[in-house]
Amino acid sequence: MHIPTKKLLTMILLATFLVVPFQNCGNQFVLREENGLHLMSKGCDAEIFSIFENGFYPFLRQNCSKCHIDGGGGTGFFASPSVIEAWKYFYSDVSKIARNAVNDEHNPPYTGSKHQAVINQLLSSWNKAYQTKKECEIASNPNLDPLQRPFKLVDKQITAMPNSNTFTRISWSLYDEAARDDQKNLVPVTFDIEYRVVTPANQPTRLEFQNPRITVHAGEVELTDLRLLLNGMVLTDVTRYTQIKATFNSATPTPFTPAPNLTFALTPNLTVPFSLAVEFGRVRPNFSSITPPPQPGMPNTPTPQPSLPMRVTYNDLMGNNPALNVFRASCVSCHNQNRADGRLNLEDFARTQLLANTILSRMRNFANPMPRGGLLPADRVNLVQIWVQNGAPRD
Repeated sequence: MHIPTKKLLTMILLATFLVVPFQNCGNQFVLREENGLHLMSKGCDAEIFSIFENGFYPFLRQNCSKCHIDGGGGTGFFASPSVIEAWKYFYSDVSKIARNAVNDEHNPPYTGSKHQAVINQLLSSWNKAYQTKKECEIASNPNLDPLQRPFKLVDKQITAMPNSNTFTRISWSLYDEAARDDQKNLVPVTFDIEYRVVTPANQPTRLEFQNPRITVHAGEVELTDLRLLLNGMVLTDVTRYTQIKATFNSATPTPFTPAPNLTFALTPNLTVPFSLAVEFGRVRPNFSSITPPPQPGMPNTPTPQPSLPMRVTYNDLMGNNPALNVFRASCVSCHNQNRADGRLNLEDFARTQLLANTILSRMRNFANPMPRGGLLPADRVNLVQIWVQNGAPRD
């Protein structure tokens, strides 16, 4: 078969454009044809993107595409017809999405424990690929200062389920418990935080955190973007301590964030043993002298704390009880029948229930907060989160 020269050149150019191999570990991409042009990750992202595209993505399209697409009403378009758009949403919220997938209460029959084996297998592959990605990124920048990279602390094993009525404080030394060898013996700082596991009747288990503290043993240190990890996975729905940048210089424990600072993540099917770890986006020390801090332990010194309510209703949020009426006290003045800013009338229950996930997302959005004057305290946002996670009931 003879192909005209002009047509042949066009085919070669098109093939060259659609498949461009890269051999290094940089953050580079190629374009390919699949229901239109998609941006496909290469280099250090190739393996982890492949696991998403060939594993998680088909699962999400099958089970989540009624809600988690543009216009579907769900938070995050990780089941979008566009694999690239879905990837962007999934990568930033993978742990929460995976937990909801196996949650019997989230959106049956599409979610539930019947998916546990599949999700476990996918997460195992994802975690290995994530470590490969990190190692590749480090190898591609061998001369990068260790303190210019994210600063992860070692995983600590929890072998006994904590008492749900009290908090236990756990601590790490940044000096000698950095996960990377080239970040050890650089930062004489101790970090600690309180945690507990709450398992209410007929509700998903949740892991609660509060009162993170920093102790500086010499000089000062600037810390940014604290993230908590469960079994090696970042708890992406714990956002209270992210996007924070602060400098510390006290030898006595200093709060990382102002109180109240309780936050939590749903952790259905959590069993012991499990591991907890901490990662800072950046650590910038300024020390006149380096004196190793004392060895941290895992002291079991529980601090009694009031529990969050197990159930919150729309009537609670709109009622007269000041401990619960978040919408009434902070939102309804701008979102009512006569003034529905953003076309949101909180006095209309059906409309409010339909937009429940969007409302919660805005209340946790540092860049575009609601109320516009700034985010509400964590304990107030947590009430709305409990309402949403219980199906946004009226009463």
